[in-house]
Amino acid sequence: MIMASSHWVISIGLARTLEPEVALAGYAVGMSTLSLFENAAVMLRSSTVTLARSQEEAQTVFRAVLMVLAVLVGVAAALSLSPALAWTYRSLLGVAPELLPTALLAFRLLLPLPAISGFRCFFQGLIIREQRTGFITLGMIIRLIVMVSLIAVLVTVFPHWGGAIGSVTFLVGMSVEAALAFWQGRKTHYWRPKPGVQAKRSPRDQAVLSVLIFLAPLLASGLINNLGRMLLNAGLARESVPPDVLAAFSVGWSLVWVVAALVWGLQQTVQVFADGTAKNERAISRFFVLVVLSSVLVIFLLSYTPAAQFALRRVMGTPENLVPGAVQTMRWLILLPVVLAWHEWNIGHLMLQRHTPVLFVGKAVNVSLVALTVGPGFKFLTGFGAAGGAVATLLGHTGEGLVLTAGSWWYRRRQSRSKKTGATIAG
Repeated sequence: MIMASSHWVISIGLARTLEPEVALAGYAVGMSTLSLFENAAVMLRSSTVTLARSQEEAQTVFRAVLMVLAVLVGVAAALSLSPALAWTYRSLLGVAPELLPTALLAFRLLLPLPAISGFRCFFQGLIIREQRTGFITLGMIIRLIVMVSLIAVLVTVFPHWGGAIGSVTFLVGMSVEAALAFWQGRKTHYWRPKPGVQAKRSPRDQAVLSVLIFLAPLLASGLINNLGRMLLNAGLARESVPPDVLAAFSVGWSLVWVVAALVWGLQQTVQVFADGTAKNERAISRFFVLVVLSSVLVIFLLSYTPAAQFALRRVMGTPENLVPGAVQTMRWLILLPVVLAWHEWNIGHLMLQRHTPVLFVGKAVNVSLVALTVGPGFKFLTGFGAAGGAVATLLGHTGEGLVLTAGSWWYRRRQSRSKKTGATIAG
């Protein structure tokens, strides 16, 4: 929830620039494109939690992480320094000409983000393995304080910077959190054994190649994860669509995500605490239900009470013409925590089962549905305005959830049959 507040803070800041519609929409396009690479780096957190079970394994995973981040940043840099990025925005995605300079600048300013985010997630994974998650929360709080302070200064002193304010603010905040994670993660016994204690060598140490094979489907799913959001933003930023549609959707989404992000990352609860016993499974299920119901209730109250108007107008300073679209977006996204929890439950179990290819298939289905919705199917959503983005988002997540459920069920059933066969042979 604290992490999601970062995007909300940026939306508040950009809504107070000289040209808020251009700043919000241009930043959204640039950020969603760069997030193709940053989201792949974020997958390293869950991978570290799953694979780094000893000091040797942590060092092996770290070497693989360095290789992955070098490739991600290299590809992003090559894209930004060539005409391909502008051509993609202009010709392939059909981004409106007035948004193009802001989108290009946002992408280029955020180039270091995949590397910074990747290091942050690796060391946070080590911290999660030691169940010291309170420090991660502290790091996010400090990050948020830094971002609020910085964006307040930038909007006041340099309001003409527009979307660049969002890029600079997000990059600085992420750098602060990464530095804190590095400082604390190096103290874990997975990275540095306690004095006088010899590091245990695990029989399950992975070679770098094995780690990369495990990571490949996760990185691919991370890369295409934001492809759906990029296509969605591009669809809402087309010349035939009013410019305030994408801006209103971005504002509504950022406010909902502050609450819905409570659910995001619950897969790590499954990865750390699931031990195959029915008792633990029930406890994790109850925790999931509690978090989901709380999130849905808060979003419902925000969407259907005067709290929405207060948050959008008074707190965020949203321009008057964007408020109705933002409210409609929020109302359609009330069920977002439900589908996210559905994903997290299945992703956690699939990671434990080491069946990561299913995650890629699910994400591909998600992106395909979003692309179809904002592409050929968008003519059916024109009456929804900004809420059309919410409809496309929910359709994509629903398709992904069905794939993850089917994959998890199939692997569990096969595992159960294998155990029964083994017991029969032993008997």
